[in-house]
Amino acid sequence: EERPAALDPTPDGAALSIDGKINFVLLAAVIALVLMSGVWKPGITFDVWGTHVALQNLVRDVALVGVTLASLA
Repeated sequence: EERPAALDPTPDGAALSIDGKINFVLLAAVIALVLMSGVWKPGITFDVWGTHVALQNLVRDVALVGVTLASLA
């Protein structure tokens, strides 16, 4: 008894694609922001309720919130 040939699940000429390519851009932004906060040292600090916050950390954190909102959108 012959078995029918198994069908190839991938159609001929189907292009490989990745969904969510924008997430690679957002991931690169996160890496760049973390590296920026370690390299950029402007020497400016702010006193926020008794805690000294460096400018580079404030910029990083605000930008990370922006990246998070962009990811959710």
